[in-house]
Amino acid sequence: MRNIWHLARKKSSFRWAARFLFVVGFVAFFSPFIASEQPLLVYNQHGLQFPVIRNLLKNNVGLSNSTDWKSQKNGLVIFPLIPWTAGKGDYVNADYKSPFAQQILLDNQSKEISMPLRYRHWFGTDLRGADVLAGIINGAGVSIRIGFIAALLAFLLGLLIGGVAGWLKEFGLQLSLGFCFAMLLFLIFVIQLFFIKSNSMNSSILFKFIIIIISLFIFVKVGRSLSYFYFFSKKIKIPFDAFVLRLIEIVSSFPKIVLILVFAGFFKASIGLLISLLVFTGWPDFARIIRSEFIRLSKFNYIEAARQIGASDRRIILRHILPNAIVPILVTFVYAIASYMLIEAGLSFLGIGVPPTEVTWGSLMASGKENLNAWWLILFPGMMLTLTIACFHTVAEGLQNQLTK
Repeated sequence: MRNIWHLARKKSSFRWAARFLFVVGFVAFFSPFIASEQPLLVYNQHGLQFPVIRNLLKNNVGLSNSTDWKSQKNGLVIFPLIPWTAGKGDYVNADYKSPFAQQILLDNQSKEISMPLRYRHWFGTDLRGADVLAGIINGAGVSIRIGFIAALLAFLLGLLIGGVAGWLKEFGLQLSLGFCFAMLLFLIFVIQLFFIKSNSMNSSILFKFIIIIISLFIFVKVGRSLSYFYFFSKKIKIPFDAFVLRLIEIVSSFPKIVLILVFAGFFKASIGLLISLLVFTGWPDFARIIRSEFIRLSKFNYIEAARQIGASDRRIILRHILPNAIVPILVTFVYAIASYMLIEAGLSFLGIGVPPTEVTWGSLMASGKENLNAWWLILFPGMMLTLTIACFHTVAEGLQNQLTK
């Protein structure tokens, strides 16, 4: 893996793409400290304060925060690089202020003065006066977070399903009748759980996911206990690999965006729901690659030698198969992040991806279509989205080219 990375870095396009993605990732991670109307540090007669950190806590514990720090003249006030909060209206500069238009600011006596360069809206404002540059920075955090988490979860699910299918292709999967019966009960329980209609905590997808994980361990224990009885101890050979291939074909036969649009219509928009839908529609891509790599690598002589000396299946998979399969998996992972970010932007543009309170690149471009003269609402978010997706593809292609040599 390290050699392939160093070889790919010899191309200048790969290096610049990786640097750009590093900067975008840094901005996404530290976005609350880069764009916020709350100062990073304040020192006055009340002592030392950190309003940005307090503002982050406010979202959890409901603290009030109505201080107009820009009008403060006493003490030391250090603002972030962009002294505006994403989505927060600057009504004095509302109604689509161009980046080159005259902008004004209210002083501590509520008088209109020319906007100082320190507080200027460099990328303009939208209808409500929200700063576009702050929205782009916040959108980077939303897009990167959704793309990375969804790709990671889809990879883990694809690794579990595709790895097991590839490893058991030659031997099949033998399970006791008791374990199969317990898994059937677990499947019925999961179906019933998702058909529960309630406005309480049961309707939360995260809560249901936790319940499913706990229930899985319980039903596995029940299945193992039933296997000790004579009737339930009979073994059943299950063609797990064939079942996984059919399941991959079924899920992959539907376009991702269509499935997401259908499911999104039944639930309230949320980041958790969008990530869940991306994982549900994206795991077959990982499972297919991982399954083929497991089958290919398991035929090598060093795998057979490891079996002969008594190495366990877990040791063979962790020490010999996964390290050699990591590069094609990583290429798929990078492509998946770019794909999920593009889907998120498209759904946000349509107004059904994330909650309306979240400012994303897609929602900024959607606000631009309401006034085509506000070209900055489409140009700047569109450029960021295009450059980020292009850099992800450049990095993935660089790794893939070294893999095929």
